[in-house]
Order: sequence, then structure tokens, then C-alpha cells
Amino acid sequence: MRRSRIGSSPQEFIFHYFPYLINFTYAGDLWTAPSSGGSALRLTSHPGVEVFGKFSPDGKWIAFTGQYDGDEQVYVVPTAGGEPRQLTFYPAHGPLAPR
Repeated sequence: MRRSRIGSSPQEFIFHYFPYLINFTYAGDLWTAPSSGGSALRLTSHPGVEVFGKFSPDGKWIAFTGQYDGDEQVYVVPTAGGEPRQLTFYPAHGPLAPR
């Protein structure tokens, strides 16, 4: 897994990739795309915000921060897509800052 950065502004785009797949956030949702090029697959579509996606070491899961119902919690979703599963249940300090 590698981390790449495009740009040098505070709005820079950060994405993570496994040898064959790129994970990124666009419009508050998680997406994947083949590293060789091709169509992106939307993994999440909740009205809340999903950010900071990271591949698991085996590439089967993507962990991310989701803001649903006002709190930020850690979730995982299968790399191929599916229902996100909540891993943490801690009170948060409030909503994520607008992007």
C-alpha cells in the first residue's frame, strides 16, 4: 500500500492504493478505481461524510471515518463494496469541518 499526494495547497487530493486499486474520497463518498485506469466504483452513498479511507494490509477492507448522525466513527467496508460496518462507538467532539 502506498500513499500519494497531488498538489501542495490545503485542498490537496490524497489517495491510497493497493497494487491494483486506488481508494479516494469524492463528494463525501468513498470510491475505488483500477490503478491501471478505468471506471471508478462508488463504495458509499450515505448522506453523511466518509473520509480518510485506508486499505487493510490484505486489501480486502477499507477502513474510514464516517460522520453519520453527528458523530465521527471508524467503519470498514469490503473493497468490492457492501454495507459499512461500524467499529467504534465513542462520543465525538462535533461535526467534521466543512471541506
